[in-house]
Amino acid sequence: MLPLPPRRPCPCLRVPHVDGLRPEPKGERPLTDKAKVCKRGGWRAGVRVAVPRFKRWRYVRTVIRPVYLQLCQYLGTDPADWPGRWLDIPAEFTADPGAVITLAYPATWNPDSARQNHIDQLIRRHLGADLVPAFSAFHATWRHPPAPPDLARFDGYDLPAHRIHLATLAGGVKWIADLQDEEPHLFIAAGTGGGKTSTASVPAAHVRAHGWLVDIIDPKRRSYIDRKTGHDVLTNVPGIRVHTDIESMMWALEEFFLSMLGVNIAVGARTAWPGAFPARLLVIDEFGTFAGMAARMWRRTGGSGPSPALDQRRQIEWQSRQAGHRLVLAVHQPNLRLFGDSDSRGQYGYRLITGAYTTSLWRMTFGFAAPDRMGREDQGPGRRRGRRSRRPDPPGPARLDAGRRTPPVRADRPAPAGLVHRDAARPVDR
Repeated sequence: MLPLPPRRPCPCLRVPHVDGLRPEPKGERPLTDKAKVCKRGGWRAGVRVAVPRFKRWRYVRTVIRPVYLQLCQYLGTDPADWPGRWLDIPAEFTADPGAVITLAYPATWNPDSARQNHIDQLIRRHLGADLVPAFSAFHATWRHPPAPPDLARFDGYDLPAHRIHLATLAGGVKWIADLQDEEPHLFIAAGTGGGKTSTASVPAAHVRAHGWLVDIIDPKRRSYIDRKTGHDVLTNVPGIRVHTDIESMMWALEEFFLSMLGVNIAVGARTAWPGAFPARLLVIDEFGTFAGMAARMWRRTGGSGPSPALDQRRQIEWQSRQAGHRLVLAVHQPNLRLFGDSDSRGQYGYRLITGAYTTSLWRMTFGFAAPDRMGREDQGPGRRRGRRSRRPDPPGPARLDAGRRTPPVRADRPAPAGLVHRDAARPVDR
């Protein structure tokens, strides 16, 4: 018999093989793991690999890139760069409380405080105003603020009545309002839902535990009703009165004013001493709403000019310290339209902002520029610290004409005309 010719494989038949048993042909590029998976699994495996990569590419182009393009003006990077090189925003950032936004700095970038402030405002404007930033030498991060606990233990009852523990700052430092200060009153500023009523209830409960008498003016009529259970809060406590209708609110303010006036008259006539009268606290929640209600009621009765209730409030601010009467106001924005003048607002030596705030709210509350949150300066609530002074530029008309800064004067190089060396006692020769 003649030998049969060698059998050739059919070109239409594909024989499966196992990776590792047959070497790769010479001259070809080794396959990656994903390519091997696609080669073994066919087009379905290729789709499983391509779809997540396409979703990631679309997420970077639609979410990260618009933010990155606005950051380029502060970072000095190329807008054509891949945004994921500098900025990382997790896809589930809104739903994940532990997610972190990371921004990398270019190697030659100078992270000065002004640029950091602009970058922080840009990130929080696009991704959430309540984010907590942290700037380091090489990168910056933004995180969600920690969620508040369901119940918070109040440990301020061991303090005297006039010292109220209102907040615990970073590092465990307690912020305490001293109502015996030269400016003895307190106001709390925040937007709607910012926690004004909850914060105002802290001094009310604190001073009542030490025997003070408390009156609360509540224009909303439901601030001290628990939203979940419907139970009353601070309304059935002896020594605490909550006023909700306009007649009761006006009566409470006038009665508080007459009480202060009577104590001052008795002490001035030397018929009594201040310790013989109980100390009192008046809490005015939603002070802007109350001021509008008092003005409308005064005009409805035919009166002209400002409401007498607001004038009584101003007298309480100035004369109540020696009588043991204190005010706590909760306002949206402490503008001069509500307080009348800066002298009246200056009687509130302790001021607190709760929740998110704007630059205008910070300026109206504390009277100076808002901190940039980068650790440049630590501005205490209600107190102004000295600012670091910038060294003025040396005089020179050339700098003003050219519109640029004058170069520093050094002893090893000639100085521009009109400048004086630090170590020289006479002007430099022209």
